[in-house]
Amino acid sequence: MLNPGNSAVRAFYSNLLLELGRLPEALSQAITAQQLDPLSVLANDNLAAVFYYSGEYDRCIVQCRKTLEFDPLSRQAFRHLGLAYAQKQLFTEAITYLKKSNELPHASDEVLSELGYVYAVSGKKEDARKILKQLIQPPDGNVSHYRLAIVYMGLGERDRTLEALAVAVNERSPGVVHLKVSPIFAGLRSDARFQEFLREMGLEAKPI
Repeated sequence: MLNPGNSAVRAFYSNLLLELGRLPEALSQAITAQQLDPLSVLANDNLAAVFYYSGEYDRCIVQCRKTLEFDPLSRQAFRHLGLAYAQKQLFTEAITYLKKSNELPHASDEVLSELGYVYAVSGKKEDARKILKQLIQPPDGNVSHYRLAIVYMGLGERDRTLEALAVAVNERSPGVVHLKVSPIFAGLRSDARFQEFLREMGLEAKPI
């Protein structure tokens, strides 16, 4: 690394390691990035993300709350709080924080799809289907099949999830790079079709 003291470089490298499934290394780099620049929004958001994808949900929650102390309008902090609480099956909290994230400026269908997922797994399937309809018919006409797959997964519609992921991988939809580590899709990891998606994206390659 040419500039080991650069927090942003460490954070970006951490994210790459995360996508490759090299979680202990990703976490080490993320912690270093945050220590190099404790008030960096990038470094703090990245650390929360790595905690989340590593299954360290309590540490993710603590990190998000630290971020909100100096950035009370952090969309990503609220998002990762919601996702972490969802994995702990604390759905009321999960919905509350994902809604907060979705209500902040520059919200995207990323958080909306994750809210749909939580609605579905918490039993609010009609609310989930309302969000699914919004994602299928977005105002700009650009459908993200990866986002559709997230909601289908929550609804337990396995075949539709895999069909949407196939399109998402083919169209290089934002988010597919996290397929290998996303807790949302953990139930598909033994499926041969899912493993093929990872091979197509090079996520089964040897470590760099």
